[in-house]
Amino acid sequence: MEVALWMALALLGLGALAGLMGGMLGISGGMVTIPGLVALFHYQDKIPSEHVMHFAIGTSLAAMVLNAISATWMQSKRRAVRWEVVMKMSWGALGGVLAGSWLAAHTSNSLLERIFAIAAAIIGLYFLFMKIRRRADGSDGERVPRTGKLMLLGSFVGFLAGLLGVGGGIITVPMLLHLRMKEHQAVATSIALGLFISFLVAVLFSWWGAEEVNLANSIGFVYLPAFLLLGIAAFLVAPLGVELSHRLSTLWLRKLFGGALVCVALTMWFG
Repeated sequence: MEVALWMALALLGLGALAGLMGGMLGISGGMVTIPGLVALFHYQDKIPSEHVMHFAIGTSLAAMVLNAISATWMQSKRRAVRWEVVMKMSWGALGGVLAGSWLAAHTSNSLLERIFAIAAAIIGLYFLFMKIRRRADGSDGERVPRTGKLMLLGSFVGFLAGLLGVGGGIITVPMLLHLRMKEHQAVATSIALGLFISFLVAVLFSWWGAEEVNLANSIGFVYLPAFLLLGIAAFLVAPLGVELSHRLSTLWLRKLFGGALVCVALTMWFG
């Protein structure tokens, strides 16, 4: 599995950034790695042009499993994960992931890029202007719904995660914050849920991709050299992101990330 030096360094840097952002914001890192992989894959002739987006999604999700394992372990040690919420949402996410990832795997590359760009723009604008709602007395006033509604929310998160190739944290964190869960718990819970979703989507993309392509150094839509470099870097850096999430205010980081997403969306749409 030979990889050019510049490509290896770019993948390591991309994985490190995804691990840092994932640990701090509770996202899987797909919104960071997928646009980066699309750009990198376009610069080499090993990935079929009609499947660049599919390989970016499958490879990203497989790598972000390592990111999520590392971050979930760190958050669990801090007792920040709301496991009862994770379990209930996971049951709902199962059906959503199956539907969303099947649709993504059987959607054309160009249309998938447009869908991703639209989603990135919407999510970026949300992060730019989001506000954490609190009660008049200044407390969080958490109002997490019961099992049925959590499963329904999980299915929605799972469908979008499967379609967009993300672990769901980009959707789960704002949703849990809207329900007034404490921010560090929302981030930790999202990371744990993202571990389940990322693993499932990666397996499905490997399976469905095997029916479409037969590429050296790949399993379905997962390109192994990129998976290893991204995953190792994200795994090593994610604990730093978790540590920083408990020490620093993430307000300005969210706004910076939101602005970057809008730029990514415009680039993917017009590029």
